[in-house]
Amino acid sequence: MKASFFTGVSRICCDLFLNFAKMPLLSFGSALPSFSVPLETNLFRMNYHFQAHRQVRKNLLEILQNCSMQDLMLIPDGFNNNIYWNIAHAVATQQLLCYYLSGNPFRIDKYWIETYKKGTLPNLNVQQSEVDDLAFLLIETSKILLKDYDADFFSEYTPYTTSFGLDLKNIQDAIIFNNMHESLHFGYAMAQKRAILGEQF
Repeated sequence: MKASFFTGVSRICCDLFLNFAKMPLLSFGSALPSFSVPLETNLFRMNYHFQAHRQVRKNLLEILQNCSMQDLMLIPDGFNNNIYWNIAHAVATQQLLCYYLSGNPFRIDKYWIETYKKGTLPNLNVQQSEVDDLAFLLIETSKILLKDYDADFFSEYTPYTTSFGLDLKNIQDAIIFNNMHESLHFGYAMAQKRAILGEQF
């Protein structure tokens, strides 16, 4: 049984990684004029990646809202965290990758960062009010990121090498990598849901 779960995790994560690796930097390249526009100021070039982020967040929200509190908190056999931690971790990490490394203040309360950043253990004392707050943040922080990017909020960025082995040199790199990171944890959450509920994909 455990082997099938880990096989499912590997397949989901591999498929998600390959899909994001294929994402074009330009979503409407053929329609653009031939002159060169700086990447940092051209939101149009990043449109596809913002669209992808909104979709990942919608997928995470669907899991959050369709699992009982008991299932969100349960740590399945073979895992060291739960569905809720993976979803909250995605929100916390986006803030670190996009805001902390660009020298900007977080757009969410530091509670989420300190409780769900990399290396933390699942918080099993979660109330329904926090689940509701997380549902709001999933959608709202995606919208705010787009607005901040459009306002050239990320003019500075501290280069960072991720544990995945990729170098992030600017906010564009961070946004694209964050999509991959959130998709990875979406895959884990789906595998955990399957482990708990015995769902078939």
